Amino acid sequence: MCGICGILNTDPGSPVREEELRAMTEALRHRGPDDSGILCKGGAGLGVRRLSIIDIEGGHQPIPNENGTVFVVLNGEIYNYMELARALRAKGHAFRTRSDTEVLVHLYEEYGEEMPAHLNGMFAFAVWDADKRRLFLVRDRLGQKPLYYWRGRERVAFASEIKSFLKLADFRPEIQAGSVSDYLTFGYVPHPSSILQDVGKLPPAHCARVEGGGVRLRRYWQPMGEQITLGRNEAEERLRDLLDDAVRLRLVSDVPLGAFLSGGIDSSIIAGLMAGRGDEPVRTFTIGFDERRYDERPYARMVADRFGTKHVEEVVRPDVVEMFEKLVWHLDEPLGDSSAVPTFMLSEMARRSVKVALSGDGGDECFLGYPRHSAMWLSGKLERLPRIFRGMLFGRWWHRVPAPAEQKNPVYRWKRFVRAMDKSALRRYYEWISLFDEKSLDALLASDLKAKRPVESGMYVELSDYSGRMRSDVGKASALDLEYYLPCDLMAKVDRTSMAHGLEVRSPFLDHRVVEFGMNLPDAFKIKRGRGKRILRSAFADLLPREIAKRGKMGFAVPVGRWLREELREMAHDLLMDGLLVGRHIICREALETLLADHMAGRADNGQRLWALLVLEKWLRLFQQRV
Repeated sequence: MCGICGILNTDPGSPVREEELRAMTEALRHRGPDDSGILCKGGAGLGVRRLSIIDIEGGHQPIPNENGTVFVVLNGEIYNYMELARALRAKGHAFRTRSDTEVLVHLYEEYGEEMPAHLNGMFAFAVWDADKRRLFLVRDRLGQKPLYYWRGRERVAFASEIKSFLKLADFRPEIQAGSVSDYLTFGYVPHPSSILQDVGKLPPAHCARVEGGGVRLRRYWQPMGEQITLGRNEAEERLRDLLDDAVRLRLVSDVPLGAFLSGGIDSSIIAGLMAGRGDEPVRTFTIGFDERRYDERPYARMVADRFGTKHVEEVVRPDVVEMFEKLVWHLDEPLGDSSAVPTFMLSEMARRSVKVALSGDGGDECFLGYPRHSAMWLSGKLERLPRIFRGMLFGRWWHRVPAPAEQKNPVYRWKRFVRAMDKSALRRYYEWISLFDEKSLDALLASDLKAKRPVESGMYVELSDYSGRMRSDVGKASALDLEYYLPCDLMAKVDRTSMAHGLEVRSPFLDHRVVEFGMNLPDAFKIKRGRGKRILRSAFADLLPREIAKRGKMGFAVPVGRWLREELREMAHDLLMDGLLVGRHIICREALETLLADHMAGRADNGQRLWALLVLEKWLRLFQQRV
């Protein structure tokens, strides 16, 4: 893994200032502690901080082609680079290194801007074509690696993280009102926007041509195709072959590697497939909490014993007050997912032993593993009931049932389910995944910010390219997760928290071949009677312990509600009530007071909402000198 950045001046006669490019690059040091490199050439500049994984000695970047007219910087890994290198050598290309990065420069020479279609990997990279004075930016199909870009008056810049742009003298960051609204709705800012005006995220599966001061985006991959018509047994065999090969490709490394192990179905499958491919025991890593309902260590231990792994586990008692500022700084852009805390700590623990870890991320999106997928499946079934029965289940009498404060309470969940049943399928899903629904968000936002908020804010749910290609409502929901939740929340969290510790995390379930297969399977292969991951449970029944195969989704959760009533109580009050969100008229003080008071008194469980607000407030304070 690495951190990359660069500048392209509109005027070819205006050289990039080397000291400015070095400052941008150094802002990404945490992403690549092993090596650095810069290039300033013809009004363009490329910078990189490198975490050395493959060809440790020879993979210094930027890497040129044979005659020094094309250069590349890469963040990520190209898993099929050896196969590509053999094919390119056969076509006459000369290689100087064993690095996967060098494959990109020759692939560009051979295929130009069609090159991304040949890649299997997780990546964000930039190619500088000096002859054409063209910068070519590419992000991987599932958005595992980040890439931001900024358009100034006289130049365009790109970087792995927003904080790199703060080193540019003419960068004038301003909060984007629509992005604040989206963040408080979903807990993240959906691509192609960022939290800042004039800064965009290159969406997953997109490339961008940058020339003449303009940025032109193009999609190069689409996972939805014809529905797979294999029988159940053939589909299970095909899935097993694909996932096994995805694991094989992700075991290529010149440094020690291991696996995150939660004891859930996805990470257990990955650990099992890894164990079948090595002479040495797989190193597996698990963290747990004192609170039993947040602790998966017994299940992880069961899997570790099954596969004979070299297992490391820790009970963590995080000093969240002490680590909060460091976590938010590494997140780079506000991210309201409180599971960033355990992911940050798990990455720190794993990095003491390995430099690469495989994970089970991606299985839920492709194989209907989230509880909200079960809710979508159930709502579709219930809609077909006669009106009299629907009235009994969803009638107004439910509004009179007292709402429990605890969000995990079944009555609380049913009331939330019922409230959305009078909406269309996608708007129903929108409500179920929202931190603040439209009514509560309207009460929370200050009038100054509401006046700047665009009407279309949050409407990506209905405009999604992926979900529009799916046949069923539950399929549309999983496609939305794949297109937005996966890259903007899950992958952003994993990337930032792992790179904070110099750890590379690889996800075999996000091999694009596995994703294409999973997304095009019939729903009946993935969900039965509301229970998801059907084909995973059956295809790997002989690999998984029986108790693991039967488990439901637990999630990488933390007791954030309790933290806010106890150890974070004072910090939450001080940060929010005397903070920039209120002072800059972003959030309404009265609504914030009510949120805090109801949570502290136990009248409501506002833990996740308050956590998201705390992250946004701390982010503003860390960046306040420039934002």
